[in-house]
Amino acid sequence: MAHLSARALYRRGMGIAEIERMERLWSDFVLIVGKEVPVLHHVEGWLAGLEYLVRRLTFAGQTRQAAVGRFYNVSASTVSLRYRILVDTLDVVVFDHPARKRLHALRVLLVESGRMNEDEFQARVLTGTLT
Repeated sequence: MAHLSARALYRRGMGIAEIERMERLWSDFVLIVGKEVPVLHHVEGWLAGLEYLVRRLTFAGQTRQAAVGRFYNVSASTVSLRYRILVDTLDVVVFDHPARKRLHALRVLLVESGRMNEDEFQARVLTGTLT
């Protein structure tokens, strides 16, 4: 599976670092789920989910699930489902640009206005208690 994914990613113009990241993600996924690895009848869906995850992790432009799905001949909902399974199983945190902008705005509102110090802000970010 990982070897097929690497070839597909290479064909899609991804670099060696991204391909290696994809291989590590798939290996970790298989290790975590063990004997419960989903039946791989539709390898293309898993390839699409992996590619979308790697592209999100590396901020590779405005990647759309539908565009990735078209390449692998699967639906956007299949890409979404496989991506979500990978993210949830691997406990991956994907920071997208809107989330980073929101975090920056919160920092400005809380830290720079003096309502909270930087250490408290960072601690709350790490514990997920920042509102």
